[in-house]
Amino acid sequence: AYFQAAYNIYVSFYMISTAGIPVAISRMIATSNTKGNEKEVNRIFRIAYWVFFIIGAAATILMIAFSKVFAQTADLLGVEWAIILIAPTLFFICLSSAYRGYFQGLQNMVPTAVSQVIESLGKLGIGLIAGWYAIAKGYPIYTVAAYVISGVTIGVIAATVYIAIFKRMFRSA
Repeated sequence: AYFQAAYNIYVSFYMISTAGIPVAISRMIATSNTKGNEKEVNRIFRIAYWVFFIIGAAATILMIAFSKVFAQTADLLGVEWAIILIAPTLFFICLSSAYRGYFQGLQNMVPTAVSQVIESLGKLGIGLIAGWYAIAKGYPIYTVAAYVISGVTIGVIAATVYIAIFKRMFRSA
């Protein structure tokens, strides 16, 4: 229940932050790329990146600032820690969406696919390990939920770092 309460709030912000925009980016980039206009491709990416940066930062700040309010709404004591730990995911998933839209527009799905695998492994692997650790330490259930949900955040951060590095290497190749 603690994990789900925090995750539901995250998903609501996530949908508002990224719904349909990566697809629009990829279509604009594909159109510009087809015309051979590399300057426009890079311009579209830069604008999308900074728009997503602002949206992600704002959503993260709002989620952290109102974590106690969301916790009261969920009527679960201690869930605010899980909300706070998942909040940075919004920032990084927004940045990742800009990168994914860029590569999808160039019809290069490898970086997107690899970043999604990294994200999923973080969510599952790190989340489970962190949860087992918290249980072994005898932490209360709301703390265990916060540990588990940290896997989501760490997975998304790792995926974003990967795709950002890939873009740097891709551009210089």
